[in-house]
Amino acid sequence: MLTRQERGEIRHRIERAARSTSKHKTSTEVFGAWGDVALRDAPRLLDALDKADDEIDHLRRLVGKLSKIVNLASLTQCDHRCLTKEAQGELFHLIAEAKTVVEHEQSDRGVCR
Repeated sequence: MLTRQERGEIRHRIERAARSTSKHKTSTEVFGAWGDVALRDAPRLLDALDKADDEIDHLRRLVGKLSKIVNLASLTQCDHRCLTKEAQGELFHLIAEAKTVVEHEQSDRGVCR
């Protein structure tokens, strides 16, 4: 994923290129500004989109797993000791995975715990 600073730099270059287009500068300056965006930023943006797609798929799978936890909790009106060892193990594994993803997301966003 792109950092906040990288996103800001890309946004700045795109805005600069757009301004140069709207100010009727010479075609060399306009092509130079957009060429800089195309060469430097387009590949990074495409890579970030690919990574975002992978992350979305991962989060969809996680949401599916978390819905299993919710369904399991709503079906069982008892504490975890009522569950089979296998169900307990799966439940604890899903909770640990969810915690890891949440911590990872918080660290990416700079959220302090």
